[in-house]
Amino acid sequence: MKTRILLTFLVASFFMVYFGMKKVISFQDIQTISSTTLTGNEVVSIDDIIYQTLSETTSKLTFKLKSDSYKVSKTLEGNCVGYTMFYNDMLVNKLRDKGYGNITVSHVRAKVHVMGVNIHMVDYKPLIDHDVTMVKNNTTNETYIIDASLSEVFDDIVIKR
Repeated sequence: MKTRILLTFLVASFFMVYFGMKKVISFQDIQTISSTTLTGNEVVSIDDIIYQTLSETTSKLTFKLKSDSYKVSKTLEGNCVGYTMFYNDMLVNKLRDKGYGNITVSHVRAKVHVMGVNIHMVDYKPLIDHDVTMVKNNTTNETYIIDASLSEVFDDIVIKR
């Protein structure tokens, strides 16, 4: 089983590097875990703050599959749940500090697809789904999917829809 998972990630890594992340990876939303809608000044572009927060998250945290997501701020270790919670908290605080509004930040449970193939088909409980951030700029109707934990390995994963 571990060999099959490793092989899946190696093949996925090759395609992501060779073809570029945005052409290879996609997310299927399953369930919204939590959401925060900010009020304040409407903004047109939030790209810079999204990438800045992602960079800070990946530099501060270390990935650990078996970790307590509710203690990630203290331990600085997290899995996809912990990374998403940490990233969302930091992003919401930065947006509030700037007075930005009409933006919704959500913690979303999703399925990851690489080259159109659901990688959660493996029978390994920690990989049954994946947690990511969804940010919607309600002013422009742009939606961003940010994967803070996989960005630790594959560089910045931000998909703008």
